[in-house]
Amino acid sequence: MLERLIEWLKGCPGMPGVITADGSEPRADTASLRPKGVAALSRAEDVTGGVTETLRADFILELTFAKHGGDAALRNAEWLIGFQDWVRAESEGGRAPRLGTLGATVFTALGGSASAAPPDRGLCAYTVRLSARYQNRI
Repeated sequence: MLERLIEWLKGCPGMPGVITADGSEPRADTASLRPKGVAALSRAEDVTGGVTETLRADFILELTFAKHGGDAALRNAEWLIGFQDWVRAESEGGRAPRLGTLGATVFTALGGSASAAPPDRGLCAYTVRLSARYQNRI
């Protein structure tokens, strides 16, 4: 699942080319995608005994960019808004990875905000929560 998500995220304009899944030490122009868990939102049984589960998987995307001049914070904030729009458009357009066995997966990117970065390394760090809602037939 993480490999498919990483490959999809690499298609976003301006996304760092290196995306790991290990939360390693931040370096300029890298990202890390970490799973935060899967929650069962609902479970329904039909008349034939089949069960459909609606699930939500949450991920934290940590992005690290090099500071380039005084307007880096503004550029990065604009990119974060654009990234959230890209996730929505990809999801609505059916281009996002499918996680479940039934229907499309609906992705949202929420809460893009600055996070702590080592001040002496000239880095800007941001965190975005990525959520995926999908269904499985059991």
